[in-house]
Amino acid sequence: MRSQRAGGWIGVLSIGALAVTVAGAEEPPPVELERLMRLPDSIEFETTQRAGATRGEWKTRFAAARQGLADAQAALDESREKLEELAGEANNWQMSAPGVAANASGNPLSYELSQKMRRGREEVERSEGRLRELQIEANLAGVPADWQEE
Repeated sequence: MRSQRAGGWIGVLSIGALAVTVAGAEEPPPVELERLMRLPDSIEFETTQRAGATRGEWKTRFAAARQGLADAQAALDESREKLEELAGEANNWQMSAPGVAANASGNPLSYELSQKMRRGREEVERSEGRLRELQIEANLAGVPADWQEE
């Protein structure tokens, strides 16, 4: 019973000390309302837009279009190198059945690679078209040249 009373007194004393500490604290200075209504200077944002997009958005669009073109070109180059490698292994004396076109190496994989190259060329053309369309859209919208650069 005595321990319960002691625990109760300690709780009362600590609450009293807390009340004294809070009561003795200084009030913070008043905050200016105008300061709350403005964004901090450390935050950067853009309000200038062309065709509904800011500078950063246009740069992102162009970067994505250029990256798509670079990826398509890299895939095409890889297929071309593989096909050339297979063609280099081909023997000039290889023959095929009449009416069947002889492929570069006599290897069925070369047909697969030639199809992959065809698809790669088509993808490069589509990527170039997307980039060209984006440039036209940007030019019609009056997007500055530095927004179109990398």
